[in-house]
Amino acid sequence: MKTKAQLDHEARVTQLIQVVLSNLDKDWTPAELAEHCGFSRFHFSRVFAGLTGETVGETLRRLRLERAAHEVADTKRPIGAIAVDAGYSPEAFARAFRDAYQASPTEYRRRPARRWLPSPNGVHYGERVVVLFQGHLPMKTEIRDLSPMKLLCRRHVGPYHEIGTAFDQLCARITDKTSTRTYIAIYYDDPATSLASELRSDACVEVDAWPDETPEGLHCFEVPAGKYAVGLYQGPYHGLGEAWSRFMAQDLPPTGRQPREGACFERYLNNPEEVPPEELLTEMWTPVA
Repeated sequence: MKTKAQLDHEARVTQLIQVVLSNLDKDWTPAELAEHCGFSRFHFSRVFAGLTGETVGETLRRLRLERAAHEVADTKRPIGAIAVDAGYSPEAFARAFRDAYQASPTEYRRRPARRWLPSPNGVHYGERVVVLFQGHLPMKTEIRDLSPMKLLCRRHVGPYHEIGTAFDQLCARITDKTSTRTYIAIYYDDPATSLASELRSDACVEVDAWPDETPEGLHCFEVPAGKYAVGLYQGPYHGLGEAWSRFMAQDLPPTGRQPREGACFERYLNNPEEVPPEELLTEMWTPVA
């Protein structure tokens, strides 16, 4: 049975989708979308994707293409004007439309076929909004008090899944490589609203005290004390992106806590060189009010 908090999150997302469908031509900003839902900008995209199965950007693009398909089939408007309304140049629209509908806009106008594109949530242009929310096995989640945590870090800028390179560089620069070291990855940007090439993250190792001289290429960072929601994920690292979305959207609400501003991080509990991918354990930490 869904909790009151889960139902509240779903109601907020449903209301947002209704607003977006009524204003498809608006150039929405991430801050505006988050404000409509009452979430912080950083956590909004994870909650939305976790509940609907696609990012808000993917939803907007799909709905605009579906509207374009209706207009191509049912009106005599110039295709160039329809393209602009959908947010494309005529050339880009022709490519996107063909990829989506396997026909050029001109061919589709002569022989219109399906109007709707595949959707993980059942939301379509021209239909009453009934969202099919994503379901999954609940992740073990608890609220913990964190004391200040000192870290020695190597900065990574680029796609989050490439942070392994930064961990290799970190390990090459530290002298204490005992197996009891706790390794952590901190994420500062929202992958749904930032370019992959500009995403900032840190590959870190926990230390009792910072060194007198910081090794070249590394920096010190202290994770602030406070309350955090902690989810335990078991499985290969490539599944962490989806796990984060579902953790924020479906596992956090039942705790009764709201996300607050602050960096999220992962804490790795075992070693990928010692256990198979399906047995890897990762804690996901997010600050909560």
